[in-house]
Amino acid sequence: VGGASATPGRRGQHIPTVGLDEDSVAGARARVLAVMERNTVVPKALAALFEPFLHLLNMDIATVLRRFLQEDHSLDDYSAEIDKFRQTAEDIQRTALDEVRAGAYKVNCAELKQALVDTALEVANRLLDQVRNRAQESNTRICESYTLMNAEVVKQPDTGDAVLQLKKYIAKSAAEQENLQAEIKSNRARDEFLDRYCYDVPEADFALAIRAFEWPKKMVNIMKEATNAANAEYRAFEDALKKRRAVFTEMLVGYQKEIDGFESAGDVDQREAMGDKVEALAEGLAAALTDSEDINIQEKLFGWAMTKFVQIAAMTNQMEPFRKLWTITSHFFKNY
Repeated sequence: VGGASATPGRRGQHIPTVGLDEDSVAGARARVLAVMERNTVVPKALAALFEPFLHLLNMDIATVLRRFLQEDHSLDDYSAEIDKFRQTAEDIQRTALDEVRAGAYKVNCAELKQALVDTALEVANRLLDQVRNRAQESNTRICESYTLMNAEVVKQPDTGDAVLQLKKYIAKSAAEQENLQAEIKSNRARDEFLDRYCYDVPEADFALAIRAFEWPKKMVNIMKEATNAANAEYRAFEDALKKRRAVFTEMLVGYQKEIDGFESAGDVDQREAMGDKVEALAEGLAAALTDSEDINIQEKLFGWAMTKFVQIAAMTNQMEPFRKLWTITSHFFKNY
């Protein structure tokens, strides 16, 4: 078109380019970094608030709990430790909001707070579990001990030694019962402790605790009956031993009379009968020696002075010549 001046289109325009190393870009970058650095003051201060609790992130909970259990702490110690960890959880919650705006930054604290709180509360709760477990284990042991004790004291002794052992067991059990009652008292304190912390105790634990707590009262009547029965058995065995000793003494008197009768016995025609009589008496004296030793053992068990049956040895010596005489006589007539 004649006379018209040419106007360049959009395609003919150029946007100027800028390099990252140019002064204008470097200056802008420095100004932005300075602004961002100034805005880190609040996030850093916020991080410092959580510093006292960060050890919880690396805590070996199992080791901490095992060491605390092995140290055999009192309930007051448990209370102090549980309260400490619960208070720590509350302090963490109050340290900062879950989300904090800090100038150019927005800091999300929710995940960190939850991890720290969960650890603190887990330790507190597992310490409560330890108290519950100790009560449950102790009550189980108490019930088992009383059950065993009950089974022992109701046994019917069949010998003097057995009745004496039973009486000793009953006497010895008094100290064990005192220990068990002290343990029951400790478990009552543990139950009250758990109740104060609103711990959810299983129903089975309640039933077990009731059985354990009822045993001392039941054991009073059981022990009373067992003691009376043992004393009656003791007297019965005492009477039996007295009777046995009297019968045994009478038997020895009879043996002595028989031996004395050998002094006037001289009829050779009765040699076989006399030989048999002598042998029977010799066997009787040998058996009497064994019986006397058993009687002495029983006397010792009952705390009596042991009877000295010296006449047995004396009769054995007195009879020996007659035994030889009638043995030789019988042998002679049989062979000649």
